[in-house]
Amino acid sequence: MWLPSSLSSSSLPNMMVWPSGACATGAALGYAASAMAVVGVACTVYALHAVLRFAWVYLLRPASSFKAYNPTGASWAIVTGASEGIGRAFALSLAKRGMHVVLVSRSRDKLDAVANDITGLYPKTRTLTIPCDASAPNAVQTVVAALPSDMDLTVLVNNVGVSEALPSELSTMDPAVIQRIIQVNVTFTTLLTAALIPRLQHADGRTRAAIINMSSLSAVVPVPLHSVYAGSKAYIDTWSRCLSGELRPYRFDVLSCTTAYVQTSMSGFRRTSLMVIAPGQAAEDALGKVSCGIASLAPSAVHAVLQRVSLMLPEKRLAGILRDKMLTARRKLLGREAKAQGKKVD
Repeated sequence: MWLPSSLSSSSLPNMMVWPSGACATGAALGYAASAMAVVGVACTVYALHAVLRFAWVYLLRPASSFKAYNPTGASWAIVTGASEGIGRAFALSLAKRGMHVVLVSRSRDKLDAVANDITGLYPKTRTLTIPCDASAPNAVQTVVAALPSDMDLTVLVNNVGVSEALPSELSTMDPAVIQRIIQVNVTFTTLLTAALIPRLQHADGRTRAAIINMSSLSAVVPVPLHSVYAGSKAYIDTWSRCLSGELRPYRFDVLSCTTAYVQTSMSGFRRTSLMVIAPGQAAEDALGKVSCGIASLAPSAVHAVLQRVSLMLPEKRLAGILRDKMLTARRKLLGREAKAQGKKVD
């Protein structure tokens, strides 16, 4: 800058000369503002992506077509835990989609009843019942041996599962109960899937295979007094996501269902509500999302919202809320049991 000779830089007003500390502070504020702007943009993009994905998956996307799993109309699906509840609903929904159905559960009488319901509604649908206790050491061999070698199997629904009879602290649980939960929910499901993957895989280039694993909301949120069951379902969820990436090149769709409240005998819910859905809805929602490209989700929109809101809470606070709910549920269950036995309930 040119200055007259009579006006030196030392004679400029003091306000024209910035102290070095002020410069540093100004630069820091500028960097902070830029960083906050970047964070704001990132948060906006993340929120927009979440909203758009929710809208697509739950509101706009058509339900998954089963033509890819049943191109000839002669393909079979196998459903474990098929005698009642969600498993029975899966079997009926698959039959409605033109699939023949293998029904696996402990009770032969209940399996026969489900098979009769299916053939009564869908006379062209074939069924095969396999009585099997998933907690037995040879359970997987029993199921695999009962499947005809020429059966065109394309869909596996791992629905079987057991839980604690009452919400319980780990230290008070019977070791046999702990072992049974792990055997049924984890070991049987994993080994059966491993045995059936070669049967499910097709090399014709047009037939896809699907594996649907029933996990639980308790797989992604902490549920005190249900630690073993929740832990087994967390395994199912993580295992499913790994399996999805592993099998995708072989034309498999793998879905882990982090379903929340369903009206079943195991859950103890006696009626449906906004948050408690019917088994039929749980099955339909899951089958409708199987090829959506997301390996783990809550198939029902209301459960997806519940899961998202739950995960927004601090984990310690959420665990405390759920612990209180489990204690309340235990008191109610014990009260019902005492009342049924004619005992006085305090």
